[in-house]
Amino acid sequence: MKKRKIMMMFIIFISIFTLMGCNSKKESSEGVNRKLRGKINIAVDKQRINYINTYVNEFNKMYPNVKIDVKEDNNIYKPQDDISKESMDMIVVKNEYTQYFLNNFTKNFLDISDNISPYKGNFSKGELGNVSFNNKIYGIPLDRNPYVMIYRKDIFDKCKINIDDIRTWDDYIDAGKIINKTLKGNYKFLWEEDKSYLYKILLSQLGENYTDKNGDWTMDSHNSTKALEMIKKIRDENFILGKNSNATLLEEIKKGKLAATICSINDINLIMSKLPEMKDKLLVGKIPGFELGGNRDVSMNGYNMLVLNNGKNKETVSAFLQFMLKDEKLQLELFLNKGVFPANLNIYKAEEFNKNVEYFNDKIWLLASNIQKQAPDIIYPVNFPEIEKVIKKSFH
Repeated sequence: MKKRKIMMMFIIFISIFTLMGCNSKKESSEGVNRKLRGKINIAVDKQRINYINTYVNEFNKMYPNVKIDVKEDNNIYKPQDDISKESMDMIVVKNEYTQYFLNNFTKNFLDISDNISPYKGNFSKGELGNVSFNNKIYGIPLDRNPYVMIYRKDIFDKCKINIDDIRTWDDYIDAGKIINKTLKGNYKFLWEEDKSYLYKILLSQLGENYTDKNGDWTMDSHNSTKALEMIKKIRDENFILGKNSNATLLEEIKKGKLAATICSINDINLIMSKLPEMKDKLLVGKIPGFELGGNRDVSMNGYNMLVLNNGKNKETVSAFLQFMLKDEKLQLELFLNKGVFPANLNIYKAEEFNKNVEYFNDKIWLLASNIQKQAPDIIYPVNFPEIEKVIKKSFH
């Protein structure tokens, strides 16, 4: 009897050991790593909270014993003496503010050049330039925002205007005049989020940086003047619909007063999800050029992730970085499901980017990816927050 009990215990022990081994092998084959432990703290601009949380959820499926706290920080851009005071490991900030952080708080950031080295070919020189300082890379470009034109198909069709014939801003203005004269209306042809919105887009289109090689502001440069003159020309026709109320861009499109406007790719995704009734009623094209053959590709804004050098959690932070850089399937899903356009050029090779988008009956993702690849690289200066304040003040 005693021998039988011993034998039974031995069999149970072997079974448990075998089961544990099988589970361990299964987890290993599925990429689960329970050995890596630690904690990562991330401060995120409110516009990218859901985006980063998606990465965190997927990362934790592989690394269940790494705790990641994501904190929405609406004070990231306020003047401060030390950005590491709250022991953050990473921060997600607007692309245009990145150089300000890297210049003013260089000692607080971790050089991740080795981490990103295998993936450098996935980003444009300008994108990497915006997350670099003194020839060291301190972050990764996350997403960008190519800009397009949208047109109300019904309105342009009524006036027999083919949007492919609108190649310059003068063509655009002429088309607007024809529409308002033919339909005896007072349609608007540009939405203005704020008074400096169009200026920044046109300046980007002209490939103008905000400072020259000597660090002097370019607000009185030839291209700056050219942008201002075009805005005045469009404004003189009473074509601009300013945000003078609580009405959003989507509401103005829905009401029908806005016959055309510049849109970011984020706006396009919102239109598709929030205005299903506009399906097949909108056309998409490139922004008109300043002259025939002039640049029509514009990409601005977007977000970068910067890594702080707080001396802790380097192994877990490195694993999270590698995960974000490597998981291109997730980057594609975040674009298709959340509308966040990836900075990673490699994603544009995906089959989904070459498909017809039913809502517009056009290959608009292919158009957007081509715009992103060909848009001038704008390097935002270290004093951009100060410059932006002056620009906004100048337009009010």
